[in-house]
Amino acid sequence: MLKDRLKSGSILLITAILAFFWSGTPGLIVFGLLGAFMLLNGLREYFKFSEAIGIKGFPALTTLYVIALQVAAFTTLKGNVFVNKAPALITLVTIAFIVHGFVDVFRSEDMRTGLHNLGMSVFGYFYIGWTLSFAVQIFCTNGATHASRMLLLFMVLVTKSSDIGAYFVGSTLAKRPKGNKKIFPKLSPKKSWEGFFGGMTTSAIVAVLLVIFFGDKMLYNGNQAVGIVSAVILAAIFTTVGFIGDIAESSFKRAGKLDDSGNILPGLGGAMDVLDSLIPVAPIFYAYLVLCS
Repeated sequence: MLKDRLKSGSILLITAILAFFWSGTPGLIVFGLLGAFMLLNGLREYFKFSEAIGIKGFPALTTLYVIALQVAAFTTLKGNVFVNKAPALITLVTIAFIVHGFVDVFRSEDMRTGLHNLGMSVFGYFYIGWTLSFAVQIFCTNGATHASRMLLLFMVLVTKSSDIGAYFVGSTLAKRPKGNKKIFPKLSPKKSWEGFFGGMTTSAIVAVLLVIFFGDKMLYNGNQAVGIVSAVILAAIFTTVGFIGDIAESSFKRAGKLDDSGNILPGLGGAMDVLDSLIPVAPIFYAYLVLCS
């Protein structure tokens, strides 16, 4: 198990390093391929959840439009923070998806089942595709420069460090005679308040260190996007909404009576196990950059 975890983790880490630090088009291509791999597998796992719940959805239709959505998000490369056509294109793709979905409902033999399938598909489109399109937009800001890549790297490292900190603090303190105070024992028996605050502390430390050493390289619209105070606040927000994203995935597993989301990354689990905490964080961080930087 540990060997598989280290192997999968190393491959994922090396790929991420190439995406974030290989300048120019090569790094952009690696980022696109990594993103496509994680996104498509995340959608596959989502519809695995939905089918287990009893609603098949429209997997092919949703996947098609989520791909179109990500392509629209990549058009951020062609503009700048003031002239960005990505939001308009994303809106058009979204409307086209909903209209196409209703056409499929009209063709369904059972209208009730068709509407249930469309509802599950629309939720998946926004839950996975729309949210993660903001990660693409952050990466591609100002032509996918090093500054914008560092912003996305900040988001990923601060969010995932919370997951790691929560795991180690929670599992360590669970060995106490009285154990830990569980948050949602029915959904995720191992999640505890001790782990939550341990993760938040770890996240805040990582966020502050990133600002101290790389703050002048994390630029949005030519200005430093994150300071010490905002880093601590963002760490608290990332930890909280990232935790909700983690629990959200667990709710799908429990509803579908599934043990896991998949095993595309041996030792690490499925794509959703990696993406779950990043899903709600990406749009929040994008909004912060636009409104506060």
